[in-house]
Amino acid sequence: MTTGLIAEDLAIGHAGSSALLEGVDFRVDPGVLIALLGRNGSGKSTLLATLAGLLPALSGRLLLDGAPLANLTATARARAIAVVRPGRAALGGLRVEEFVGMGRLPHTDWWGTLRDADHERVEAALRAVDADAFTERQLNTLSDGEYQRVSLARALAQEPTLLLLDEPTAFLDLPGRREIMRLLADLAHDETGRTVILAIHDLDLALRYADRLWVIDNGALIRGQPASLQDQGVLAAAFGVEDERQTLA
Repeated sequence: MTTGLIAEDLAIGHAGSSALLEGVDFRVDPGVLIALLGRNGSGKSTLLATLAGLLPALSGRLLLDGAPLANLTATARARAIAVVRPGRAALGGLRVEEFVGMGRLPHTDWWGTLRDADHERVEAALRAVDADAFTERQLNTLSDGEYQRVSLARALAQEPTLLLLDEPTAFLDLPGRREIMRLLADLAHDETGRTVILAIHDLDLALRYADRLWVIDNGALIRGQPASLQDQGVLAAAFGVEDERQTLA
């Protein structure tokens, strides 16, 4: 049963260093798009890595659908959580269908054999991001926007309940950024009930498309609805801007 993501007295950071965030408690219900904002070096990528189970928490615990994240095997974690990182994988000669099929590996046998059901999941993932026309193309022939769609399709092929993205709109022009954000909102709000959390620098897009904002400011994680945080002056105080419709430096 999908019950969402819960943090209890969470502290994040790298071993041997001071915590970037501590004493964090939250509950994230399924079917929500959360935009994570903060200045460079504030801890956005560290928080995403901790939520993904790739970096252990310094203290506290995370639960995903009722199970402690620290107790999940690598395979169980890969079935529940998908991560999309910025940049391109060094797999330029791979066909799109093969690349997206890699998202099925947590569900396959030791040899990574894709069954008919797996191929159906790959096709469904490509359709979900309007990339089914790219199936036979090689990755190195895709534009930045097309590649981002295909990366999302690979993540969706994992059938995650939690989708984490680090700067998914980087390197895209404005129409491309808007299209990716619209797509992510659709993916968060569809019938699957998945949770989508993305780190982003573009305040305007975050305000327009996200259901909730998480703002890292001076070692605190401030959470709320976009309009509420904007009205309270949280964004202006955190980023030192008068007009919040701009990209963070």
